[in-house]
Parts: sequence; C-alpha cells; structure tokens
Amino acid sequence: MKELQHFGINKGATMRKLLLLILLISCSNPMNDINTDFFKRFPEYREYAELRMEQERDALHNPHYSPLHNVSVLMGKFRYLPELVDYELDILIIFARDLQGDCDTAAILGEWALEEIGIPARRMNMKIPGGDHQICISNDNKVFITLNDVVEIKGHWGKFLYNYFKKGE
Repeated sequence: MKELQHFGINKGATMRKLLLLILLISCSNPMNDINTDFFKRFPEYREYAELRMEQERDALHNPHYSPLHNVSVLMGKFRYLPELVDYELDILIIFARDLQGDCDTAAILGEWALEEIGIPARRMNMKIPGGDHQICISNDNKVFITLNDVVEIKGHWGKFLYNYFKKGE
C-alpha cells in the first residue's frame, strides 16, 4: 500500500511485529493506557491511521450507494485474526492495524461505521455455540454486524440473532 510506504512502514514485515507489540503493551499496561501508549511508541502510525480513517469515512458517505452497502464494503475489508487477550481498542489503532482483529475489534469498527452514517449503535456480547462472541447492533435493533457481515434483522431481533448464530452449530 502506497500510504504505508509513504510513512516509512514496510507492511509485510511490520504487521506481525505490530500485533505482537500491541499484545505486549496490553499485557504490561493498565487497560486505559493501551491506546495512548501505542501511539507514543509508534508515532508514525498515527498519521497513517488518521489518513486511512478519513478515506474510509469518505467512502461511507459515497452517494452512489446506500449507506448500509457502504458499511458492508468497509466490513468486507476486515480480516479476522484471533487474539489472546480482549481489550478495548481505539478506532485509530484499528485503522493502524489495517482493519485486522477479532470479533471485539470488528464490533468496534462496526459501531463506528454505523454511527458515521447516522445510525446509533452499541456492542453486545453473546454466547453462541462456538463460545463468546461480540457483535455490533443498531439501537433500533434493525441491523447487526458480525465480523464481515452486515445483516438487516427481519422480525424480532432476539429470535433473529438466535436463529442466525444457531445455523453455525
């Protein structure tokens, strides 16, 4: 990616080191300091993350497609990587990590994206057949996001979510 090279970042070699360092930082610092400490240790990522976030914000407001389609395109760029530790990431760190993380990270990104297009949303923890899972759901319970999927809820939201995740058994 040209933007990474512009900031002197070698994407292939650096991304694994970056994820490992985030893990080490998260294990050595109180939860409130993770986000602040990250950009103190890696200031070159802040500018890149801000640029990437602005590009995605502009794409969310693309008038040629519906807002939910634009959110779906953004979430389609998300790459699942299992993490050993759950922690609350700042949205800028998610962009610095090139939209990679676990379900918690996807829920944070989904919440940001929905709120960017004017749909208030929240994150919700669920027990599903595979274990614990976090999703993002709109406050009106009409849309939810899980990893790469943006799903419009039909009928009662609780029943819909139950049936949606039950199919994964």
